[in-house]
Amino acid sequence: MNAMVPLDGRIKMISDGFKGRILHYMFVNEGEELRYPEEFLFEAGEALKSHLFNVLQSYMSGKVNFELFAEYMLVKDDDLKTETKQFQSKMEVVTNHSDLDRIFTNHSDHLKIKMEEFQERDSGWTLLRIIRLEMNFNQFKPLSGSSFIPTPPKLFSKKAIINVQNKNDSYCFKWTLISALTKVASNPSICYTYKVDIRAERFVLTSGINLDFSGLTFPLKIKDIDIFIQKNVTLSINVFGYDEESETIIGPLYQSGVEKPTHINILFLEGNGFGHYTWIKNISKLMTSQRGSHNGREWFCNTCLNFSSTASHALRHKEQTIYKLITISCRRFIPVGVQWNHHARTANHKMNAMVPLDGRIKMISDGFKGRILHYMFVNEGEELRYPEEFLFEAGEALKSHLFNVLQSYMSGKVNFELFAEYMLVKDDDLKTETKQFQSKMEVVTNHSDLDRIFTNHSDHLKIKMEEFQERDSGWTLLRIIRLEMNFNQFKPLSGSSFIPTPPKLFSKKAIINVQNKNDSYCFKWTLISALTKVASNPSICYTYKVDIRAERFVLTSGINLDFSGLTFPLKIKDIDIFIQKNVTLSINVFGYDEESETIIGPLYQSGVEKPTHINILFLEGNGFGHYTWIKNISKLMTSQRGSHNGREWFCNTCLNFSSTASHALRHKELCSGKVATLPSPYKSTLKYTALRHQLKVPFAVYADFECILRRKNIDLR
Repeated sequence: MNAMVPLDGRIKMISDGFKGRILHYMFVNEGEELRYPEEFLFEAGEALKSHLFNVLQSYMSGKVNFELFAEYMLVKDDDLKTETKQFQSKMEVVTNHSDLDRIFTNHSDHLKIKMEEFQERDSGWTLLRIIRLEMNFNQFKPLSGSSFIPTPPKLFSKKAIINVQNKNDSYCFKWTLISALTKVASNPSICYTYKVDIRAERFVLTSGINLDFSGLTFPLKIKDIDIFIQKNVTLSINVFGYDEESETIIGPLYQSGVEKPTHINILFLEGNGFGHYTWIKNISKLMTSQRGSHNGREWFCNTCLNFSSTASHALRHKEQTIYKLITISCRRFIPVGVQWNHHARTANHKMNAMVPLDGRIKMISDGFKGRILHYMFVNEGEELRYPEEFLFEAGEALKSHLFNVLQSYMSGKVNFELFAEYMLVKDDDLKTETKQFQSKMEVVTNHSDLDRIFTNHSDHLKIKMEEFQERDSGWTLLRIIRLEMNFNQFKPLSGSSFIPTPPKLFSKKAIINVQNKNDSYCFKWTLISALTKVASNPSICYTYKVDIRAERFVLTSGINLDFSGLTFPLKIKDIDIFIQKNVTLSINVFGYDEESETIIGPLYQSGVEKPTHINILFLEGNGFGHYTWIKNISKLMTSQRGSHNGREWFCNTCLNFSSTASHALRHKELCSGKVATLPSPYKSTLKYTALRHQLKVPFAVYADFECILRRKNIDLR
């Protein structure tokens, strides 16, 4: 009772459950009157269903049961006795594809049977009232695949599973994929049939398919299959479980995403504290018995486990099925991929999905794809406020939140939406409407000048408001409702094939862009070009005389480079792995905004600047990314300072400049990593605009303190 957290309506959540319990919900009966168990359980089930659905979207699978609490009365020897009785259903494994209607119906029936058995067994007890129904959602953690587990007899008889008998190792995940992707004439469950060294990290199978298991730890946990999928992008995998008590297939416990042409279904078995992967050769054979008595063949969907009676129906189901998703915060069912982006933008969703933060700021959860965070600053009261005043106040409040987000994500894209209510009087008819004004997305990093960003976006919104009133004559601003700040993902691509240097940058002669047109090793070429002195042609690959496919290099400068364990093309976030192996180097990666023709960033910083430091420029185009070496950052950046004839020294971290080498050295010692930007001349004056807040006074005194200075006679001779 003390740990209850009120949710919507009559539902409460209980925090601090015992070990293994994730969530604990309670549906409380209102009033003291007697209600039929059927009626109460149906009402409670409908209310709790959406919460269970939400939890399963986050955890994918778990174990659920229900506890019903009711008050009973017993009259014996003219003595009245009342007691609270508890009825509990068994734990059941559920997944994000389970039929929740069936689950709630089965558990409700089980509880009603227990109540009837109690009254028959303890004759004389009479139901006074139902108190509450509790739903317990517990952890369900399948183990990692380990040593061999035999196929359960019921499944073995279906002949739908290939279970390789790896009794002497913990590589059952490898054996499962190899058996699925290799055609053999006989003995598919025997290891030696496949003629492979199972300890290897990479395999080229007889089917021509390559498998890369590098970087994985065996026995493999289900959650780590994601790492394998990232390295083997042509494959997709679903993992299902088996509930021995009910003898049913459950899941999927894991899904790799969109189904690829090469798709593998895996069954995960558990026993004696171990887990074991097996290949589902025929999911239709495996699943048919769960449909009850059926003589013909059925085709089962790899994702939702729905069945089709013909191959054509199965194909149509695969192409057309839209799975239902419920938003965690606003509890509205919508079809994924059809209306979700539209729904996430609606005022209805925003209002329902708001999470109060400090003061008047609210955070909106469940944004559409690509959105990380969504903040809202709400205007207080109904009175009219000047846009300048409101935008300044909102900007000051939101600035700290944007700063905190950038400390976590380093970079992103931000824009603002202003909502205001306008009034139009026409032909004695009063009309009011909410209008929306939106600024453009802008790339920001953890070194961006946030004051400048907020000022520019505020000016843009004010201009849009003025243009609206000029264009739609007659509209009058009634009040400003709110300002929303959207922070979106900014994911620079991994370095891939060659991209030419933009003309404006090429003319600076500050970048070395190696033309690796036949490979995806631009990150390697960038470092090699930065650390190798050549007499001519630094942009040509053959100048460096290296086998670029090698994992380790000893350069002519004497520097060793270790690229082992990296996957190419290399993502920016994976540069950390390289830096850990090459501790004598430090790297900063900057980006280029083509629209404004400016250098942005850094998109990546390796930490403290080492004696051997490399600045990299990351270019994007045609869906690819490309690394280049910034040979001279001062040359590259000078034009962003405006007209300047002399040389300038730019800081590798904050991009501030110094006019002399000695100043640059002193700055480097004191650099805090923050950019300090002075206001432009036309924005260097502070103005007081809230004139309506002034109070009338009977008199005012203006004093010039120079008038009290004593006059002194100075002999100018």
